[in-house]
Amino acid sequence: MTTPTTLPTLAEMMAEVVAVNTEKGWYDQEVTLGEYVALLQSETGEALDAWRKHGLEDATDPDGDRTVSMRKVNLAKPEGVGSEMADVFIRFLDMTEAHNLAALNKSLRECMDSPLADIPPWAGGQPYPGAPDVICTFGEHMGWINRCAGDIWCQELTGGWYTFMAIITTCDTFNINLHAEYTRKIAYNRTRPYRHGGKRL
Repeated sequence: MTTPTTLPTLAEMMAEVVAVNTEKGWYDQEVTLGEYVALLQSETGEALDAWRKHGLEDATDPDGDRTVSMRKVNLAKPEGVGSEMADVFIRFLDMTEAHNLAALNKSLRECMDSPLADIPPWAGGQPYPGAPDVICTFGEHMGWINRCAGDIWCQELTGGWYTFMAIITTCDTFNINLHAEYTRKIAYNRTRPYRHGGKRL
């Protein structure tokens, strides 16, 4: 008889992200809140670019090059919208820990002890909180996430909560399994070199 696997809580996923990023050198220098917001928004840009190229299809090449910085690894680099949304989520978790966003918002704080599967997305009732209007397309959803993330930098107490909900609602809307995409992307990130080959930020 197989014992069901317990899904990690949001807090446990955040701790995993911090551990991997610390090992890879991303905590060697301070990253400001504004820089974190810009990094998260750069990930939504990559997600939109992936959608433009591949739609919602997984673009991972199972037979592709598995060399990372001259080292052979057992994982193909995840590619496509799902992988890029995992990067958006990873950036959000990293920023939440680094700047203690959960302490600023009760709703976000209360989610920390729950797995992703137990946190329902916003359903109906558009326009969504933080969205300027009714949104439909994938690109509009990326704009929504960026708008919410910008509110974090402006010290809006709802910014972190709205950004988190925008991420999981977007994934639900476009049938992206965020937990599965996070799991394979964080596994790949563990294989990457220190500071991903010398990036400044």
